[in-house]
Amino acid sequence: MRAATVEPGLVVFEDRHVVLQHVSVDAKLHDLLEEVTISQSYKNLDKRNIEAIYTFPLPVDGVLLNFSVKIGERTLQGVVLEKKEAEDQYEEAIVEGDMAIMLEQVGSGLYTANIGNLLPGEEITVTFTYALLHTWTGNTLRFYLPTTVSPRYGDPATSGLEPHQHPEIDLFAENRFSFHMSVTGFVKDAFIESPTHEVVIEKTPMQTDLYLEGRDAMMDRDIIFNFTVESTERNTAFWGYDIDDQYTLLASFSPSFPKKTDTKPRSIKIVVDCSGSMGGDSITQARKAVEMIIDALHPQDYFNIITFGSNYNVLFERQVQANPTHCTVAKKYTANLKADMGGTELENALQAAYSIPGQDNLSENVLLITDGEIWGAEELADRAAIAGHRIFTVGVGSAVSEVTVRHLAEKTGGAVEMVTPNEEMAAKIYRHFKRIYAPAAHDVQVVLPGTPGQVFPKKIKSIFDGDTVHVFAAYKAIPKGDVVLRAELGNGEIMEQTASVVGAGMLQQSKSSIPSTLARLRADKVVKTADAETAAAAAVTYQLMSKYTNYLIVDVREDDKKAKDLPDNVKVPNMLSAGWGGTGKVYFSLKGDFAFSESLNDYCFANSVHADLDAIDDDEISKEFDDYLVETIISGKWVVSLSELEENGLDEYFFEELEKLIENGYTEKDVVVEFIIQYAEIYLTNEMNRFALRPLKRQRKAIHEWNALNEKIAYIFSDRTGS
Repeated sequence: MRAATVEPGLVVFEDRHVVLQHVSVDAKLHDLLEEVTISQSYKNLDKRNIEAIYTFPLPVDGVLLNFSVKIGERTLQGVVLEKKEAEDQYEEAIVEGDMAIMLEQVGSGLYTANIGNLLPGEEITVTFTYALLHTWTGNTLRFYLPTTVSPRYGDPATSGLEPHQHPEIDLFAENRFSFHMSVTGFVKDAFIESPTHEVVIEKTPMQTDLYLEGRDAMMDRDIIFNFTVESTERNTAFWGYDIDDQYTLLASFSPSFPKKTDTKPRSIKIVVDCSGSMGGDSITQARKAVEMIIDALHPQDYFNIITFGSNYNVLFERQVQANPTHCTVAKKYTANLKADMGGTELENALQAAYSIPGQDNLSENVLLITDGEIWGAEELADRAAIAGHRIFTVGVGSAVSEVTVRHLAEKTGGAVEMVTPNEEMAAKIYRHFKRIYAPAAHDVQVVLPGTPGQVFPKKIKSIFDGDTVHVFAAYKAIPKGDVVLRAELGNGEIMEQTASVVGAGMLQQSKSSIPSTLARLRADKVVKTADAETAAAAAVTYQLMSKYTNYLIVDVREDDKKAKDLPDNVKVPNMLSAGWGGTGKVYFSLKGDFAFSESLNDYCFANSVHADLDAIDDDEISKEFDDYLVETIISGKWVVSLSELEENGLDEYFFEELEKLIENGYTEKDVVVEFIIQYAEIYLTNEMNRFALRPLKRQRKAIHEWNALNEKIAYIFSDRTGS
């Protein structure tokens, strides 16, 4: 098997065997709570030890609850550790030849599974469960599970991904999954439809079961179910057990506004993604959406159209009134929209929309139609939040980047609608216009019973008719009484709704399961909003995945079963999303007619600034020496001579201290190896990834009296930096 050309430290093989054998999904939906268990089966069909690395999506609001691995007949449970501790233990296990499995959150709704030291012929199953609270959209609940990551415009590094975490898209990938869902509670008798997959529905008096037709499908599109319920109680309040004899309250409201028409004019800027990724189904949907938006405008409204890709075009110089002349021009323009404008420079288009002159005293609204396939979406949403425009997003395509369309809407006080190629667009546009024309809600308050502790969200930015508001609160005693949602509408009316607190019925929790799922859902809000130290502590206490914590499992092997060599790193590819970039129509084939191959071209180290240590001036750290050391480590050359380090710029202080250790009986090779490892971990963290140091760490294992040498060299560094 011939190795392809790659950057050092990250190996991918041509003609490699499939590592990800199968994925199974078992979902449970009870009222508004969804719990989904996903099992990923891996097998090493190569003749060498590997580390499988798979970056995959989950819903943005999903909260991971547990993580386990089945190895043969044994099942090992994962534990949540602070990220640095988990990474260190993972690397130590890899160097020791043990199996290690680490799950890390690398972005909102994006995760990387690392399966280290998977021996030839070995197979394991990794299983995790996440929970998610649903929201109403009118009379409908929408179940959504992404199965693949579409190619995204930009640099993954802007979203904080390291090279090995970059999602791989492979021309020949055929990842398959099976699916089952059990539905109970008021949703079990709903009208159920899937715009993405052929489904078998089996009903019993107690529950409804859903399966995929044929029981297996390709992982090339989101899986969507819409549950339409004619009537049910929409305002509810439940409590669940928390740690330290405390409790968590969840109040959920689906507000209903007075059915009055607001005739005030609106200012609407229609921003349409015409980048290459929108080819095929997506651009067809976009054209249809814009036509519907133009037809839905009121004559007194003002509007404009901005199309974008690598650059952008603005139809009118300023916001124009939606009279027949302007609407006719806009429709002719819309009819010729194509996905031919290059890359997805979304921020430039939004900035252009913000700057279009409008009418005084009119609130500004953006209707954005896109597949959202960009990196850096969370940072973009943060910047959009201060622009003074509400953004209402329409995500189109078979595998929309949820993080883009959801965060832009939520951070600006707008709302999001997602539409797959086989769904009706009209209902989505109609709901957005209801939101835009609804009287603005001011002074939104939630009045809670008793004396609550932390409350999330602390402030509700916007509420819309028929949508859902979830409010969490912590209590020291079982909460009793009513929860009231109150808002003053723009026309002066007061909207008020009440939910009475009942037991933990929806979540079916017992005190033996402390902390309950409800408590962990609340704790996740703490993790996402608190400072780093508080968030990390809460994530560990409640065993939650976050940007501060990882899940880790280590299987310590007997000496004769340990991996003899360091693993080759193999990325598990994602499939290309069906219909992406015009590669066929989604309804032609569950697999999609074509696929897209993205070759591995990741850097294992990046040119970056050096660490800034308080006790050392920048000019005291030799860039020449750092560059030499990076090149030496990456190339795999062995340095065993202190004089060679000196010749290439080693600081005189370090040289003298290391020379003393050699004079005191340590071998020169041992001193140099341990010094390089510690130096790289302190000064070169931005220049290389974790794979590069593994060969040196394996050499470290042979060092006699390593613990003593490790401490002595660590003292040299601490003495040098004053820490």
